[in-house]
Amino acid sequence: MMRQLIRKIIQTVSSERAYYWVAQISSHHRIQASPGYREAARYAMQELQSAGLEARIISYPAKPDQWYMSSKGFQEWECQGAQLWLVLPHEEELADYQAEKLSLCPRSWPADFRDRPVDVVLLDRGADRAAYKGLDARGKILFIRGHVADYQDWAAQETGAIGFISDYLREIPGSRTRKDLPDALNYTSFWWQHSPDEAQVFGFTLSPSAGDRLEALCREMAAQHAENPDLPAFPQVKGFVDSRFYDGEIEVVEAFIPGETEEEILLLAHLCHPQVSANDNASGVAAGMEALCTIKQLLDSGEVPALKRGIRLLLMPEFTGTYPWLEELGPSGWARVLAGLNLDMVAARQGGGNGPLTLTGVPHALPSAVMDIAGFALKELQKQGPIAGADLGVPLFNSVTVGFSGGSDHFILSDPTIGIPTPMWGQWPDRGYHTSADDLSVIDPFLLATSTAFAASYALILANLSPQNLDQLLLQSRERLHSSLLSVLAEADLDGGDLDMVYQEYLHLLRHAKDCLDGYEKFFGSAEDWPEIKQRINREQRLLEKIAEGAWQNFTEVHAPDFVYRSREVPPEYDYLPRRKYLGPLRKLEDYCIGKPERLAAWKALEEGARKQLRSAGNFEALLQYNMDGQRSLFALAREAMLEAHDGSLEYAHAYVQFLSSLDLVEIL
Repeated sequence: MMRQLIRKIIQTVSSERAYYWVAQISSHHRIQASPGYREAARYAMQELQSAGLEARIISYPAKPDQWYMSSKGFQEWECQGAQLWLVLPHEEELADYQAEKLSLCPRSWPADFRDRPVDVVLLDRGADRAAYKGLDARGKILFIRGHVADYQDWAAQETGAIGFISDYLREIPGSRTRKDLPDALNYTSFWWQHSPDEAQVFGFTLSPSAGDRLEALCREMAAQHAENPDLPAFPQVKGFVDSRFYDGEIEVVEAFIPGETEEEILLLAHLCHPQVSANDNASGVAAGMEALCTIKQLLDSGEVPALKRGIRLLLMPEFTGTYPWLEELGPSGWARVLAGLNLDMVAARQGGGNGPLTLTGVPHALPSAVMDIAGFALKELQKQGPIAGADLGVPLFNSVTVGFSGGSDHFILSDPTIGIPTPMWGQWPDRGYHTSADDLSVIDPFLLATSTAFAASYALILANLSPQNLDQLLLQSRERLHSSLLSVLAEADLDGGDLDMVYQEYLHLLRHAKDCLDGYEKFFGSAEDWPEIKQRINREQRLLEKIAEGAWQNFTEVHAPDFVYRSREVPPEYDYLPRRKYLGPLRKLEDYCIGKPERLAAWKALEEGARKQLRSAGNFEALLQYNMDGQRSLFALAREAMLEAHDGSLEYAHAYVQFLSSLDLVEIL
């Protein structure tokens, strides 16, 4: 039955309509809280309404003193134009906002130096402020080769500079270097204000090739000046930024197909990002819109039964639209949303630096059955390629299923304090990510249709999930546990490695797999036959135990026949119970340090010290937050986070929790 449903969805999806929407949405300069974003939101709403869907825009204040749960607000930004010209030693246009929106850092402050040339000072010793002690750049522009964020907090304030020029392009291992995209512009934003006394600066962006030319010019003029002090030491530019900040609004687009009950399934995608930005994330938005249109078409034609649970589509500015939407919905509303799916970058042509379509899981702190449904839908979509003489199919696209990682709005929804288990369907690496190279030419209509079909399948199966689906879905749980165990055991370090840690991970995976099966109660707990369903789930949990025990026994018989697990004593300094005092995960701790320089300094010291030693500090911190329920010691919750993230340390977990406690965000029981 589910297989037939997915085939109907594949046949109904319109890749042409979805592709058209990618083209139209990517033509808008969709900076969060800006007129361009608002235009894109109105366009998406009108298209959904034209398709016969119930759609609306919800607006929330965009003000710096406005908080939504754990997220601080910021002002709206508008720019009418900006240009930068090199005037010495020769004339050359360097940037024009009207021609290329990414040539100006979004959220730049206004400036006008058209009537006076300004020196360009090259910072060529990295982002260490100590390397520029005593530098006087008053009234000048700093040319930096790194990300503006590494300089923004100190460079302008300490040197007196009025703005930045940057040719930074983020390199992605295995996908791109500066040389791969020599003419692309990096999406580099100042984001929002952290404090009223920040330097009000602007920023212009150059491509790597243009930056290399400017660097050569800076060095050449410096060398000539050293030989002849009468010659100018710096290149000079003229330009302007016609922008403004003001209290405004941020918009969230909602579309809804009601069901027979108040329960809902949520599809979401972020609508923001600069003009062009096709895969990130016009593709996710278009896939979500087309998924809802496909579902409506199948419902209207009677090809699928009426929905038991409603399906809602949410299009919002990434992170900053989700927090206010959840705050307005409230805990009783969160309980009605049984599951979500985040669509983020779903259609770039594979190969050439673009990675597979990736199904990112739900954190272990929120065990759920939704990965069974997602895994089933993905497996069916992988059968689209026919094989001669066989009633089978082969994948026509690359895909991979991985554990939880953050990076988008599923990170908020999957927080246990919110309780909406939300996998992410995305793509990584993405060669054009956050650059002007992410244009319409990277979009593959087939992958766009496939992603749409995945989203529609996931939502429809969950909306009408019944006990008759269980046998097919429980197979996914077995396969996922078996695959995870084999991966852990195959990668175990047998040459002096910590087998105790391997054993803990084995237990961790088994416990999580069993907990996920209990997640079916969320869908069937009120059914009359729940006791019978629960018995089936209990049998399945015992089967998972046998699968895990067999894998562990085979491993130890071959590699560690004398292994005996030795539990570790909890060090006294980590034997305390932290409990968080906020709803929704923290993203920007700097927001809690505004006007408190000693706290900001403490966070920066932690950031530049122990935090910098982690491969993925953000993921580790998220998992710590999710587990911080006041029921487990710091030692226990840190161990859970380390096992899941394959990163982190007890020392950093302790320092991080203690810092949150100093901000009165965590209480120590």
